[in-house]
Amino acid sequence: QKCLEWILNLHSVLRDKYAIAMNQIPMSLWEDLEQCEQLEQVKELMMTYLMSVAKKIAGSHSNAIIEKAKHLLETTYTQNISLQSVADQLAIHPVWLSQLFKKEAGINFLDYITELRIEQSKKLLRDSQLKIYEIAESVGYQDLQYFGKLFKKRTGQTPKEYRYGK
Repeated sequence: QKCLEWILNLHSVLRDKYAIAMNQIPMSLWEDLEQCEQLEQVKELMMTYLMSVAKKIAGSHSNAIIEKAKHLLETTYTQNISLQSVADQLAIHPVWLSQLFKKEAGINFLDYITELRIEQSKKLLRDSQLKIYEIAESVGYQDLQYFGKLFKKRTGQTPKEYRYGK
């Protein structure tokens, strides 16, 4: 009974303090603990369960960092943002952030920012009357020529062609 209470407390702390969603304690664990006749059996079951929780936390932790990074990028992509500045805000090493971002997001850091900016510029080109240079500036590009080249490379069309559906 004490082991189950301890696991419930652990789940509560993980949920409340670290925002890691935990499932209910598996019924099989309850049943297996009730069947234990020796302390060694209880220890073995608890270790097995805690190892599965640790794996979940390790997976969640990596994703949580990348989710925070993505959120930062989605709210600040219009600014001059760098891998170093995001890593500093997340208090992690930029090389580790870069590797983790590529592994978890499936795209490198710079490409992710570029995709955010291009997608937003596509929306603005279709849904606003802003001039192309205003759109470029509003998504974080100060150099109109660079924006045009990058837009064409990513979409196959110039911003003007995209706007008018050519």
